Amino acid sequence: WRRCSGGGPPPGDRDRPPRDREPYRRLPDEEGATDLDDAARDAVERLVAERSQCKASRDFRRADEIRDELRETYLVYVSDKDRTWRRTTGRRRERRFEAYARLPDEEGATDFPDDAARNATEQLISERAAARASRDYKRADELRDVLKRPPHSVHIVDKDRTYKRIAPVRGRGQAKARRERGRSRSRSRSRSRSREKRRRGEDRRRRQARRDVVERRLRGELRRRPHGARRAAGAVRGGTEGRAAAPRAGAP
Repeated sequence: WRRCSGGGPPPGDRDRPPRDREPYRRLPDEEGATDLDDAARDAVERLVAERSQCKASRDFRRADEIRDELRETYLVYVSDKDRTWRRTTGRRRERRFEAYARLPDEEGATDFPDDAARNATEQLISERAAARASRDYKRADELRDVLKRPPHSVHIVDKDRTYKRIAPVRGRGQAKARRERGRSRSRSRSRSRSREKRRRGEDRRRRQARRDVVERRLRGELRRRPHGARRAAGAVRGGTEGRAAAPRAGAP
């Protein structure tokens, strides 16, 4: 960034085209990547330019198809933020299809009863990996939930591409117990907030009532009674009028 006079963009930026119209430039290839021949380079540049036009016209479906073609066929990674592209080794693409490795089982977990059960679990894990690779995340989440439950009882870590057997959940389970504790804490917090809100409302109403009394007195609508009259009124309300009128014993 740089400071300007405030009367518009600096002289060097006035003739610069908008960012979305700048052509994509090629960066140095990733370490270990092989170079493209002339025909492949021309095809990549043509696809990159076509993808830029599709994004400008908001044809994002075709833009995604071109991006996948560049990655799968030419091992080219495109950065829309920097408007650059470069040749990669393709290791990231290969990692998407790597088999999940099994880790030591969790404490308290039991092994698969037989080879058929293990093969069925590994087949579901492979199906879930394929769903993630095809961006079908809804199906991948469904398979993840199926694998967590018996008879599979498997926990998957996609970052490390590993899985392990977990102990069967008994009773409410740890996750459900945590949710219940969180709900109870949230309910207690909500009750505390409700009590605080009611107390503030009552205080506000009391202040408003006192303010109304003061305003009525200032307007003359509510007059102060003499001290003796107030005392007599209190005696009447307390039921002492009859006792006050009755003569005392021994009085003349």
